[in-house]
Formats: sequence, structure tokens, C-alpha cells
Amino acid sequence: MNLILHLLLFSILGFSTPSWLEVKEVTVLPDQQIFKAWKEDIFSTKEFWAINDKEHFFEFLHKKGASPEVIKKLNQFYHPAAPHELLGTLYSFYENPRSVEVFYPVSKFKSKIPNPILAEIYSYLSSEKRLPLVLAFPSYQELKNEIKSMKLPRLLLKKTLHSIYKKNDMYFAPITPSLWPWIPADSRHYIVSKLTQSLNTDVALSVDIKIDKDTNLDRLSKLISGDRDPGYIKKLLQASRPSNIEKPVFIPLQELLHPFIQNKINSFHLTGGPNCYNCGINVHKESNFTQEITYPDELKQSLEQHYIKIEKAHTSLQTGDLLLYKDKSGDFVHVSTYIVANIVFTKNGVNKFSPYIFQTIEHNEKLYFPENDFELEVYRIKDNNLVMCSSLFG
Repeated sequence: MNLILHLLLFSILGFSTPSWLEVKEVTVLPDQQIFKAWKEDIFSTKEFWAINDKEHFFEFLHKKGASPEVIKKLNQFYHPAAPHELLGTLYSFYENPRSVEVFYPVSKFKSKIPNPILAEIYSYLSSEKRLPLVLAFPSYQELKNEIKSMKLPRLLLKKTLHSIYKKNDMYFAPITPSLWPWIPADSRHYIVSKLTQSLNTDVALSVDIKIDKDTNLDRLSKLISGDRDPGYIKKLLQASRPSNIEKPVFIPLQELLHPFIQNKINSFHLTGGPNCYNCGINVHKESNFTQEITYPDELKQSLEQHYIKIEKAHTSLQTGDLLLYKDKSGDFVHVSTYIVANIVFTKNGVNKFSPYIFQTIEHNEKLYFPENDFELEVYRIKDNNLVMCSSLFG
């Protein structure tokens, strides 16, 4: 039934862009403040080791000559699931973070690990795709010279050199939170730039509303007001259209939407954490929103308290509706906020390199469900939670 709801809703919507919208694909980059902060501290956490299977890891260490005492020490800092404070980094740098087990904090036991075993551990983490950033050189001497040029404190220099491992005729040293500040500024700038480009793969849209002397402001205001008072939207449109208008006027769509969208569109969060669930439920809050990871049970509670489920398939979507996607097992997977004309507002995951953006529904769905194997539920804010947007106009 939910899948049928999805098909019927979007057959009503259609997929062509209306003449009063101008839509362009854009590349979203972090602003100077965020970029500077990442350049100073790209990790936002102390070092931890992420693994897939503790028993497999300990078996590997045993074969490499780790003593029972070393394994016992490691086991004291084992977490079968990552602590809350690590989730943002996990989802920003690691593949399949839901299955991750961690040893944390590494600083509590790293000095107890013999140097040859330390290099083997980093080699293992690399093979398991659990080592996000490394220095790489074709020879040991070149890598050693690079590390020494950083003028590291003695103990950090020693541990960094002993962390070097060889793989496929290349030599690597892990870039840890302790090492990061010592890397030359131009190198950190380059790394942050590359990370932003490679990890931010979302296709974002710039959306402007086009109004001219013939635009029906009453109709347009009602179309994009959603749960808010269309009178306020009309007032803003009128203020943007000169009385002697000759050429079309273009208004960024976000300027007509909820304060949270206005504030966050095309922006990044400093640390990982805020996810699509959090993004969705924050849209209808004026200023008392909290940017953090929101779990499925918290989302469910918010939906039950503040939203009504749209049951009838023939009901048209309106601005501000939450689109809740479930997998075939019925588990929550994703939430986006419907805006207008097949466009949604979304933050795709906990990843801090994933910004708040506009996307088409089709692109957003393909990102999460390449095979279209999902169920969709639509939720609308309750009338008694009507969001007034008077703050937009003073």
C-alpha cells in the first residue's frame, strides 16, 4: 500500500520544472569558517581504532606475535558499538559504520604496544578500510624525511615512525589526530579540499522563484506556504516585485521557506552528527532546534506527537511534508522534506561532508535506493503546530 502511495503521489506531481522556477545544479563548498576549522582539526575526536570483528583482529595480532598482555590491555578499551561522541567521525570517514567495533581512546594504551605490532595494527586497519587518512611515499626514506621535517615532539615522532607500514610497494604512515596539527598548513589545506570534493558527492540544486508583472501572487503564495500562513509569503513576494516591474525578478526559494531551511541551506555542520531525521524534524521549529544525531525511535516519537500521517493516495503533497522512507523490512532509512515541484530539502546522512541541500526527489531516492525497493510514508505537521513565519518580516 505504501509503495502504491508513492507511485500515485508522484504521478500527480509530474517531473517537469514549472515556468516560475529556475533550477540549476551547483557544487556546494564549505564556507571559510568551516574550512578553517577543518583545517585546524579535521577529526574532531581523539584517535580510535575501528574494526569489523574483534576475534578476527585478536587472532591476527596473535599470529603477528602480540603477547597475551598486549591483547588483554587492548580488550580493556574495546567497545562493541561506537560511543556516541565518535559517531560523527565514523560516518564521515568510514565505510559501513553501523557494523563498526572500536578501541577507544587509543591514547590510553598506545604506548604499551610494541613498535613492530603497532605497524602491523595500522596495516591491518588499512586492509580493512578502517584507516581514513595516510601519508604515502614510494620509499621508506622519503616518508621518514617527510615526517622528520614536521619537527614533531620526540614521543610523537617516535610513535609516528614506528607506525609506518608497507603495502603494494608503497610506504604509509597514518595521519592521526595527534599528527594532524603538525602537518604543514598547505598540505592540510590540500587534504581538506580533496576530502570536501571526494566525500561530498551529493548533487545539489540552486532554486529561484521567477516572478513578473503577470505572476499570480495569491496562487503562488498558497502553493509554497504549506503549513504556514500564505499571507506572509504573499507579503514577501509583493515586497520583491517593484510596482514598475519590466523584467522578471528572481528570489532564492529558501527565502520563502522555514527559518531552519533559510539558515542551513548549502551549509555544512562543523562535526558529523546531524542526520536526515534531525534535518526533517528541525524544519518546523523556529529557533529552538538542536543539530545532533536523531535516532529512529526519537523520530518516531516526534512523528507521533507533532505530525499526522497522510493516508489517502490522492492527497497532493505540500511544502513542509516529511517523506519517510523505509526498507523492505520496515526499518527507517531516510527522511526528506518536500518543498515544491518535485524538489526536497535534505541532509544525506551523518557525514559532516554532506551539506544541507535541495535535490530532486528522484535523485534523492536513487541515492538511498538504487533498486527502488522502498516504502514511503508521508507526514504533515498538525494544525495546532502551525509555524508562523512573521519572523521573516520583522
